[in-house]
Amino acid sequence: MRTGCLIFIFILISTTNFAQSKDTIQYGNYFAKQKEKKDSWIFGTEMGMWIPIGNLSHHMIPNINTGLGIGHPIHRFRIDLYLNFYFPMGYPKEFNYYLPDTSLLAKPVVNKSFRLQVSKPIVVYRKIVLEGLFGMGVHGIDTNLQIPDSVRQNAKNKDRTYYQVSTLLLTTGVKFRHRRLGINVQFNCIPQNLFYQQVVNDFGNYSFTYSIFYKFF
Repeated sequence: MRTGCLIFIFILISTTNFAQSKDTIQYGNYFAKQKEKKDSWIFGTEMGMWIPIGNLSHHMIPNINTGLGIGHPIHRFRIDLYLNFYFPMGYPKEFNYYLPDTSLLAKPVVNKSFRLQVSKPIVVYRKIVLEGLFGMGVHGIDTNLQIPDSVRQNAKNKDRTYYQVSTLLLTTGVKFRHRRLGINVQFNCIPQNLFYQQVVNDFGNYSFTYSIFYKFF
């Protein structure tokens, strides 16, 4: 846990410090051109891989990552909202899901996340842009365990039919873009049992995301 947090903080500080270096950044005109465009709102999609690392790889397998995003430039930053779904590649591993009075064997069916992401250009060269990014949101793992009707009637969210592992999502990384097409590389932290115990304490918290993204307009 501590090692992963140090990696996360190091990547975040490195990209931020590099982005503040006056010797390497030439992006003043870049945002001026962005503001001149009538359609500053950007819609896009991404597809790639979500790779668990460390202890998380003992409980989860790699997932196919698909997502949709919408963003808008604000001053020298870009603010984006992303909705992503992750589907296991192969037969998912089982893990113990903790309930107040017992534990059950569960399998992940689909992961999903919703995040707010802030990005800033590090290097701009003609149509090529390298950006550093930081994001925060929520991450959920939908399991194959169905919630009994008796439990759903007393629950706050009566529409949920399956148990879910939910937690905070923190992410940092870089994206390389040429016009409408680009590559996104992120280091993710999803601290398990942050609010209450749902899985074992050594379930794992870290993953990488590699994806190709395309903006429509």
